[in-house]
Amino acid sequence: MATITSQSLGELLKRLYASWEIEQLVNLTYPILADCAKKGSAQLGGSGFCFPVRLRAAEGHAYITESQDLPPGQETLVKQAVVTPTIQAGVVQLSGLSMSVSSGNAMAFAKAFDENVQQTIEAMSAYKEGAFFRDSTGQLATFVTDPDGALTTFTMSDVGHLREGMVVDVVDTNLSTHHNDAVTITGVDWVNKTITTDVPIAAAAAAGDFIYLAGSQVAGTAATAKEPLGLEASLLGTGTYLGIDRSVDSNWQASVQAANAFLDETLLLQARTRITQSTGIPIQAMAGRFAVVTHPMQCDILFKLAIPRIRYSGNDRFDLGNSDNVYFGNVPFKTSYNAPTDKAYVGDWQCSQTLFTPNGELHIDTEYNGSALKWVATKDVGLVFVKEYCQFVVKRPNAFVRFTNLTEAAR
Repeated sequence: MATITSQSLGELLKRLYASWEIEQLVNLTYPILADCAKKGSAQLGGSGFCFPVRLRAAEGHAYITESQDLPPGQETLVKQAVVTPTIQAGVVQLSGLSMSVSSGNAMAFAKAFDENVQQTIEAMSAYKEGAFFRDSTGQLATFVTDPDGALTTFTMSDVGHLREGMVVDVVDTNLSTHHNDAVTITGVDWVNKTITTDVPIAAAAAAGDFIYLAGSQVAGTAATAKEPLGLEASLLGTGTYLGIDRSVDSNWQASVQAANAFLDETLLLQARTRITQSTGIPIQAMAGRFAVVTHPMQCDILFKLAIPRIRYSGNDRFDLGNSDNVYFGNVPFKTSYNAPTDKAYVGDWQCSQTLFTPNGELHIDTEYNGSALKWVATKDVGLVFVKEYCQFVVKRPNAFVRFTNLTEAAR
């Protein structure tokens, strides 16, 4: 039998798997990440990604006659913003390489590796796209029912980001006390918003407590950002963003509107008007940049119930499953099943960026404890570490309107 080492395993897989295929897989599986999160001008250096931002400054321009002096010069303040990337890691465990090599069919193991790594990447990508819409805290759901120490089925605020088989921690509202660690979700009821767990939740837990991915919220410490900055953290009208005070620099204030209705034509027209007023850019000048992002069910309600479909499609065949063919006033819709069912985001997505390492968005890491490929020779078991460095940045929040409190679309 051939001797299997980390080096021989790595050389075999390098010949059969290219890092660009992983990035391509991410974009094909979740195209909204490629469509809306543009790769921009950020550069990696020092403690994180650096990019220029323009802060509030007086503008000097006026109509003058030929003999008049020029308008007084004004100083524009520009500084570098720095954002630290977050890291997402996944692990794939495989066995059987020795058997493959000894049987003369090492390609069988390579195929197993390929398929299992792809499944892991797809799961990581789904989580990442969910994080794109969240508030960066890492909170996945909130308990609505109050556990009594014996229950294993619970009503949650939302189950959109929870999956069967996910291992989670139950964390108190103080964000430092752990009631349960490493609980496995064994079932998800999408209609009734309930989950089933493999063990009862501690009696000390209560309605309002949170679910985090297991190990992502360190016990006994104050809450810190556990995910990349998402739209819920980026598109606010108040507070501080990337160290910039929104109350001082209005370019960093997004327009937030509580809709209290389904998405309709009036809300979309209001959003277009607000963005033009706050930025000075007409929608016609945002071709290829401006889009509406929401859950497919919100899009379905708008175009099937609120708007006569033939008015926009030109025929009686209208495929809502292909959001690239859905428009409102030449503005395309982009939909995601990971988007909130009661929110919508309208804006200039050229201002949004996914920050990434020079090695690519997602890759088989070569720096995890010295090697991405670990092999336990006596057990014929290998571990592959997949790691992504990522951060989302909205560089001009005033070019967005975030609708909240939409009537929740049923899944």
